[in-house]
Parts: sequence; structure tokens; C-alpha cells
Amino acid sequence: MQRDAGWASALLGSDGGVLREAVRWDLHLVLPPDVLARLATAALRSEDGSAQRLLGLHPGPWPDQLAVAVLETVEQRARNDRHTWQLGELCRAAGLAMPPEYADLAGRLAVRLDQIVDPTRVRPVAELARTLAFRHEMFQELQ
Repeated sequence: MQRDAGWASALLGSDGGVLREAVRWDLHLVLPPDVLARLATAALRSEDGSAQRLLGLHPGPWPDQLAVAVLETVEQRARNDRHTWQLGELCRAAGLAMPPEYADLAGRLAVRLDQIVDPTRVRPVAELARTLAFRHEMFQELQ
């Protein structure tokens, strides 16, 4: 592979479905962060199972559109999913790559969810808010 983002995008965009899965994921590794963010946002919004893997490939910080899509997905999963481990995985990934400026939004989401869902579903969201707040404080100290 020549590590050419243009070719990788073209191959994935043409009919990436005919490529073996391993080849498709190798091509994703070459994509620039903005393209990965668009793909991850689309996957989250369409409830595509590849979203978590795409998020893991994005080095962060996530752009606003992706961060908002992740928070929307966090809320939806906290309200509806049977499997809290998926919510936890999403919140852990977000804690590392979401811009720390989203700490307040994540905190308000945790408070809102605390009123309507089981505490086990609020815990990962509250942890996300704490992680982002901590990262935000650290960045403020460094400036």
C-alpha cells in the first residue's frame, strides 16, 4: 500500500463492500482525521456497527460534528440500550478524544439522565464528564 489518502478514499468510496474487511480497515488507517470523523459521524447516526472501530482510529481531538454525534449517541444508548458495556466503551473513547470543552455538556447530560434512567447507565456518562473536566483543567493550567 502506498499510504495515499486519495486512493484510499476512492477505493472505499467506489464500492468498498467488494474489498475484504481487512483491506477496508487497512485503507481506513490511511485516511486523514477529517475523513475519518465524517465516516464515524455517519456510522453513529446510522447505527452502523463500525462506528466504535472508526472512533478508535481517529487520533483526536474530535471535531465538533463528531463530538456532538457521540454525545447524541451516548444519550440514546443510556436511554435505550440493553448493553451498558457499549455505552461504557463509547464514553471511555470519548474521554480520550473528545475536546475537553465538552465537559459541561457531558455533565449536564449526566444530570439529565440521572433523573430518568438507571444509575448504572448514568455512571459512564458522569465519568466521561469528570474526565473531560479534568482534561479541561489541565489544559487551562498549561496555558
